Amino acid sequence: LLIRRKNMKRTVKLISAICAIVMLLGILPVMSVSAADAATLVVTPSKDAVKAGKEFTVTVSLANNPGIWSLKFDLTYDADAFTYVAPDPNDQDAVEAEAPTDVLNNLALIAGDTAGLVSYNRGYNNLFANSTNDGRLAVLKFVAKADADLKDYTFTATVDDIQTINVDKTPVAVAGASASVKVVPN
Repeated sequence: LLIRRKNMKRTVKLISAICAIVMLLGILPVMSVSAADAATLVVTPSKDAVKAGKEFTVTVSLANNPGIWSLKFDLTYDADAFTYVAPDPNDQDAVEAEAPTDVLNNLALIAGDTAGLVSYNRGYNNLFANSTNDGRLAVLKFVAKADADLKDYTFTATVDDIQTINVDKTPVAVAGASASVKVVPN
């Protein structure tokens, strides 16, 4: 009788261990897919290198959109090296035309300052559904200052976690991103 109890305990431990391993194996693929498909901003300068005194654009896009109703991000840059001009009027029409009218509200609020910050805030037209489209959010025009140091500079987009929400007003995690632009001599 004592031998049966020892065998029974070993069997129960073995079955418990096998069940735990099977459960972990079932969770791992979900975890890896979630990390690979995380929502992310993408920062893309029109040029990798720009001559001092010349214009260029920085495009900010959204990839792997999980469903967003309102989005706010800030783009920071070195104000000693660059001047924010405005959204590029030549490209902004293309940005709006690229997105279906039920996805993006045409009243994006884009405000720049002289301290190296451009704030972007956009809501979606449909009051009852999230947008799940990826694509360009803003095309922003800059000028490299004539007296800028000749070196690499970083443009960084960070998402406001409180104001980036879905239609249920639940925060949506969106990773920020950076890109570099080098100022080169004329």
